[in-house]
Amino acid sequence: MFRNHQLAFWQYRIETIEQIQNLTQVQKDEFDRGIRRIYGSSPARLWYETVRKNGSNPEAVKYIDAVLAQGALPGLYQVSDEAGT
Repeated sequence: MFRNHQLAFWQYRIETIEQIQNLTQVQKDEFDRGIRRIYGSSPARLWYETVRKNGSNPEAVKYIDAVLAQGALPGLYQVSDEAGT
């Protein structure tokens, strides 16, 4: 089931990336945040690494790799240390 879920979202992301120029900046930022959240550090990251190795949709992989290389946006998805800072 996890694999099927990831495949469905992968198709969605491919289609969105192919039309990325048609998104507003707000929509693109939200889409990119979703990529960081899902593929940044989760079980889906392992699935994504498999997709990358298999050469699935090089343009989508290139876009996602660029988004992940940017890291988290300031104030989003940041984990504080044990001291709470």
